[in-house]
Amino acid sequence: MFMPVYVALPLAKDGQIRLLAVATSERVSVAPDLPTLFEQGIDGVDVDFWLGMLAPAATPPQTVEATTVCSMTSCARRGSPTGSMRRGS
Repeated sequence: MFMPVYVALPLAKDGQIRLLAVATSERVSVAPDLPTLFEQGIDGVDVDFWLGMLAPAATPPQTVEATTVCSMTSCARRGSPTGSMRRGS
């Protein structure tokens, strides 16, 4: 099973799952001891999980700005997946 690292790390810390490898070309900073699939003998896999926030092309600039500020504030909060990943917790 594959899942984002910010979802997998807490489950692994709680003993609910066992981490085997990351699917990126390099080890991840929040789990430096976790090998890549390539290091485990599986070649040709490089998955970089990306999430983006989107809005319709005609969205007014002030709405985009307000949404950006709100999102950045939310992501910086302790406990948010993005904030936790940045802190490595």
